[in-house]
Amino acid sequence: MSIRLRISDKNKREIAFKQKQVVEFVILRKYEKKMICRKTENKLNRINLRIQACTSCELCNLAYNKKDISKGYGKLYGWRGGQKKCRYMLVGMNPSYNRFAGHEYAFGGVEGSPGPGKKFNGLLKEAGIFEEIFCDNVIHCSSSTNEIQMSWAQACFSHLVDEIDALQPEKIITMGRQVFTMLSDLFREHNIEILIKNIWHPSYVFSYGRSTPDEYKKTILRACHD
Repeated sequence: MSIRLRISDKNKREIAFKQKQVVEFVILRKYEKKMICRKTENKLNRINLRIQACTSCELCNLAYNKKDISKGYGKLYGWRGGQKKCRYMLVGMNPSYNRFAGHEYAFGGVEGSPGPGKKFNGLLKEAGIFEEIFCDNVIHCSSSTNEIQMSWAQACFSHLVDEIDALQPEKIITMGRQVFTMLSDLFREHNIEILIKNIWHPSYVFSYGRSTPDEYKKTILRACHD
């Protein structure tokens, strides 16, 4: 035996009204997320301009740290994997001096570029976190020997703090023990409390072959999710 329920006109109007409210709420949430993303991008663009104009240490005045993307020159600003909320900030030491033309981002991350940068991006995509990360360096300038000084990190630290403030990451993952030690010291010095984990630098896998890409992917995911 089948039973047919009758819905009064009043109830129909109430159901239609509630459905409209749900649709409006979803649209509003999407708009809010879009505006938050746009505000974050504007903040990051302003930070990038300050980084390019920075003269805080002697590295800033070197020719290969002057802005000239066509030749692969300029301070390297961090890059976002996608448009989702930044959950993880991956931080290296400083850009390699041996950058090739068109190399614009931290870790050689130009889309379609050869070498470790493309492999590293591919690994982040395989791990399913590419759209949730922001990659950067403690020091935004290259040094001729790829060696660094604490004074350079201290001079550049305000830019990293601005990026952290703009992105509000859940966790910072450092690329290498040296970066971890330096950043931990700087955070303590400036009374900054944020969760920080450490993994190998991508060069251990893609340049020196000290681990496999699959093992490195597992290491990144453990650092993200532990």
